Amino acid sequence: MKNTFKITGMTCAHCVAKVEKGIQELAGVDKVKVHLKKGTATVTYQEEQLVKKLLK
Repeated sequence: MKNTFKITGMTCAHCVAKVEKGIQELAGVDKVKVHLKKGTATVTYQEEQLVKKLLK
Protein backbone atom coordinates (compact mmCIF):
# COMPACT_ATOMS: atom_id res chain seq x y z
CA MET A 1 0.00 0.00 0.00
CA LYS A 2 1.19 3.54 -0.73
CA ASN A 3 0.01 6.80 0.89
CA THR A 4 1.16 10.39 0.99
CA PHE A 5 1.00 12.25 4.29
CA LYS A 6 1.26 15.98 5.01
CA ILE A 7 4.25 16.85 7.22
CA THR A 8 4.49 20.29 8.82
CA GLY A 9 7.35 22.04 10.57
CA MET A 10 10.24 20.80 8.43
CA THR A 11 12.75 23.53 7.63
CA CYS A 12 15.91 21.78 6.40
CA ALA A 13 17.51 18.61 5.05
CA HIS A 14 18.22 17.45 8.61
CA CYS A 15 14.47 17.52 9.32
CA VAL A 16 13.83 15.44 6.19
CA ALA A 17 16.45 12.87 7.19
CA LYS A 18 15.07 12.61 10.72
CA VAL A 19 11.48 12.13 9.51
CA GLU A 20 12.57 9.54 6.91
CA LYS A 21 14.57 7.62 9.50
CA GLY A 22 11.72 7.64 12.02
CA ILE A 23 9.17 6.37 9.52
CA GLN A 24 11.55 3.80 8.00
CA GLU A 25 12.07 2.23 11.44
CA LEU A 26 8.37 1.32 11.70
CA ALA A 27 7.65 -2.37 11.11
CA GLY A 28 6.15 -2.99 7.69
CA VAL A 29 7.50 0.15 6.00
CA ASP A 30 9.17 -0.65 2.69
CA LYS A 31 10.01 2.80 1.29
CA VAL A 32 9.84 6.43 2.43
CA LYS A 33 10.33 9.59 0.40
CA VAL A 34 10.03 12.92 2.22
CA HIS A 35 9.76 16.14 0.20
CA LEU A 36 10.83 19.29 2.05
CA LYS A 37 9.28 21.85 -0.33
CA LYS A 38 6.00 19.94 -0.70
CA GLY A 39 5.86 19.13 3.00
CA THR A 40 4.90 15.53 2.31
CA ALA A 41 6.02 12.00 3.03
CA THR A 42 5.15 9.24 0.58
CA VAL A 43 5.24 5.90 2.34
CA THR A 44 5.04 2.43 0.81
CA TYR A 45 4.18 -0.14 3.44
CA GLN A 46 2.71 -3.52 4.22
CA GLU A 47 -0.61 -2.60 5.82
CA GLU A 48 -1.02 -5.86 7.72
CA GLN A 49 2.30 -5.52 9.58
CA LEU A 50 1.63 -1.91 10.60
CA VAL A 51 -1.86 -2.70 11.87
CA LYS A 52 -0.50 -5.57 13.99
CA LYS A 53 2.20 -3.26 15.42
CA LEU A 54 -0.32 -0.53 16.27
CA LEU A 55 -2.67 -2.98 17.99
CA LYS A 56 0.02 -4.24 20.39
